[in-house]
Amino acid sequence: MTNQKTTYLTFLFHFNQNLVPYSAVANEVCYKGLLKVLLSHPRLKFMIHISGTLLNALQWLDETAIVLINQGIKKGQFELVGSTYAQNIMYSTDDRDNEWQIRLHKELLQELFNVQPVSFWNPERCFRQTLVPLLLKSGYKFTWIEDHILKNSGIKEDIDYLITEDNLGIFVDRKDFLKKVNTAIFTGDFKACFEFISANQDRLLNYAEDAEAMGLWQFEGHEDFKRETNPQIIWKNLDNFLTEIENRPDLQTITLTEYASKYIPQTVISKIDDGQAFWMVDAIKNPDARYHEDGFSDWFDFNNRSMDLIFFRRLYTTVRNIINIFQFQLKQKIRPAIVIAGEKLLYHLRLLFAIHQYEFGCIGVVRIRDMQWEGVRGAFLIAYISQILLLNPKSGILIQDVDLDGLPEIFFIVDREVFVFSPVGGRLIAWFDLTTGAELVGNECSSFYGEQLSYYNPTLFLKMPKIPLNPSLQKGDISVKTDLQKNGTSVGPELQKVETEKKYQEIQFETARFTLRRKALNDIVGININNVSDPKTTRQEIIDNKLQVSNTSIPLEIPLDAKYNYYIRDNLLYFTYKSGSLKIQKIISPVQNGINVKYEIENISTKPQNITIYIENEFSPDYIEVMTRGRGILSIKQESNRYFIFNTATSIGVELEPIKGIDKVEIKEGFLGIELNPCTKILLPDAKKIIVEFNLTRCTNIS
Repeated sequence: MTNQKTTYLTFLFHFNQNLVPYSAVANEVCYKGLLKVLLSHPRLKFMIHISGTLLNALQWLDETAIVLINQGIKKGQFELVGSTYAQNIMYSTDDRDNEWQIRLHKELLQELFNVQPVSFWNPERCFRQTLVPLLLKSGYKFTWIEDHILKNSGIKEDIDYLITEDNLGIFVDRKDFLKKVNTAIFTGDFKACFEFISANQDRLLNYAEDAEAMGLWQFEGHEDFKRETNPQIIWKNLDNFLTEIENRPDLQTITLTEYASKYIPQTVISKIDDGQAFWMVDAIKNPDARYHEDGFSDWFDFNNRSMDLIFFRRLYTTVRNIINIFQFQLKQKIRPAIVIAGEKLLYHLRLLFAIHQYEFGCIGVVRIRDMQWEGVRGAFLIAYISQILLLNPKSGILIQDVDLDGLPEIFFIVDREVFVFSPVGGRLIAWFDLTTGAELVGNECSSFYGEQLSYYNPTLFLKMPKIPLNPSLQKGDISVKTDLQKNGTSVGPELQKVETEKKYQEIQFETARFTLRRKALNDIVGININNVSDPKTTRQEIIDNKLQVSNTSIPLEIPLDAKYNYYIRDNLLYFTYKSGSLKIQKIISPVQNGINVKYEIENISTKPQNITIYIENEFSPDYIEVMTRGRGILSIKQESNRYFIFNTATSIGVELEPIKGIDKVEIKEGFLGIELNPCTKILLPDAKKIIVEFNLTRCTNIS
């Protein structure tokens, strides 16, 4: 009778994207397929980390991955891992921000999965000793630290599990095991990996990798693959690899919590040396690496001297101070109405701040003017709204350059509604209800990768599979059935085995169109254009997206970044713009719970003109609730000639009521918002004008 020794294996998959439309691509070509493969091996245990920004994106785009993770948790197969909400490198950020990031992520995991995690994923693996008390204070018991950092701190290579003097459990994040597993799955050749495992008998081997390595990297043609690869090949290799583990009686997958319940730490460490992630040091030293940064010796040097990081740390300090001032002011107020709205505005500020620290400190991702971090400037406008709340004016117009971009913002106050306009296009860039603190127009938390600061967001086009991809599994595919309630909560997820062909599905692609942060009252006016709302017909979108269309010289009468003149008369706000052929006047006047918007468009040419007018309006009634609870809480309704977007969870909505000169109102899905876009087309004689008019109002019911 042999005394067989057990080798324990932990597998952590780290799911992460920003609050961006690209999350839809990652979900289709990676996350859903990976989770189905893991769930098809119910005897194996896995650890799952998913960032807060990605969770909120998936709540809008597609909740299937969330349902699958919930299923794995309920079956005891997945242990959920906590982290920071937006995956900022904690070594690089102020610990006041780190504490808030950790809290946001824990709250979201509790809400979506009913879990309070005890294991912590340290974003990008850079470590400092001062993080230990913060993790313990936040309720965490375990974390991973890279092997070379522990070696530099005096830990021997035969140690797998240790503990700090103040009782934070440390597990060794092994680069050698990670490379062996990745090579096995990427190539389908498992021999070297299992030889390595056999050579480490009676040990604990920890694998921690980006979930994107299991499909998205291949789809993108990541540097490790040189060309695009079908993600289904990786899923099949992973399935076979896990089957091999299942067939080995000497191997057992385990979670950190389970391992710590079985074994005591092998040693105690008094101090952990500061450490930098191996991959970032390697990328800095390799000029051909995907995330290479020139001019630095290692990541520590980058963290200390990068002008981008220095610039944004100063910007973050300014925003943090503004948030703290408002929090102090709010504590002095005893009127419940102000406190209720103020608490929502304060949460809005903190969430916006956290989102725009996404991957802060990471090499090769952001420069000055990139919206990923620059978007934190949106806090200046919300902070000014918070001061209006405290002052409690009944009505009026205020003008102030609150975001210091050289252009004033115009605050049009109608009782408890605040509308914020920009001279650029005369656009409505924000709308807040001071009764509740809810935002109805804005969407300032979303962005897309590589986006630069601009006054008008271009349309984003992404390559997507036409039909869902499914892994070809030995035991049949895993599919998910779920009934989604209107409030976005997933109910009754069930996993079913379905028969599949034992061959890879050929991927066919289509182009998905995403719009975001369009704000409202975006005037797209053209002459002799068949359909100005078509995404291929505006010159700006042709330039921004390099679209190949037959006509690339379609005339937009008003440039999308045109600056309108404005003036105030009798408490009305006027915007005017004059082109070669047209004169446009946009008049904003107050109505109950909203505004009346009237366009006067005059043909100043000497001949008749075919005029097309398309007015973009993106709405997210009670935006923070929409962002954190998903698309399911919004409903769209049309009653006669009135159009509604209504938040069923908080009973806050927007009504657009056409009054004059509107042929139709187009309804379009955006990202974290829905558009109601009035449009009309008319042959306008010379020296004549038309009027286009509608009301925008807040509503609390749509009976």
